[in-house]
Amino acid sequence: MKQFYLITAKNKLSKFDWLVIEQYLIDLPYSDKEFVVLGSLAEDDSYIQTRINTDSYQTEGLYELEVRIPLDIGFKHHQIATNDAVKIITYFSNFYNNQAIDLDLFKDITGEFSK
Repeated sequence: MKQFYLITAKNKLSKFDWLVIEQYLIDLPYSDKEFVVLGSLAEDDSYIQTRINTDSYQTEGLYELEVRIPLDIGFKHHQIATNDAVKIITYFSNFYNNQAIDLDLFKDITGEFSK
């Protein structure tokens, strides 16, 4: 099983299970955590993160989610905004369980990370 790290604005955890991740995501709109990042400890530098979109939540969605997917050379970085907390939890669950994330509705923002 893949090993992960979990980061919020207040915590960095190395030991946790799915229920801890899920609780952080459920509490996110009501907490001072500001964001949740779940990353792989493998050298592929993959991660998924979400934050509360306070700037444009009324027009774009409360949650802004990004996911970095490694390629043989480099990576792809995708972003989506949504009001659907269940979708956010599902995306994190898929990442945690090494299952594919349907990126059809995501915006490819890889170019923003080009060197």
